[in-house]
Amino acid sequence: DFPASRLRETPLALVIASTWGDGEPPPDAADFVAALRAHEPLGLAGLRYAVLALGSSMYPAFCACGREIDARLAVHGAQRLVPRVDADTKYVADFRRWLDDATDALEQLP
Repeated sequence: DFPASRLRETPLALVIASTWGDGEPPPDAADFVAALRAHEPLGLAGLRYAVLALGSSMYPAFCACGREIDARLAVHGAQRLVPRVDADTKYVADFRRWLDDATDALEQLP
């Protein structure tokens, strides 16, 4: 478990998030997502992040947890390094592309 409040102290977050049940975060991420859902601003302007969302396209809430984390981080002021990637159950190629893109973006930072 990583408390969302620690993101204020973190300059970089690479997030890999799966979706559980009907679009919910997995139990280990429930508190993290709940904190991101809070209306109190977390003040994450100093955070750069990238999200890889995992799920199964057989479900209506495909990659819902990762999509929500991506959107909520932005609402709290964090800056995306690269666009979110939504990956289905055969995720290896999507993961490699996401990681390569994030690595390239990190190499471009001052």
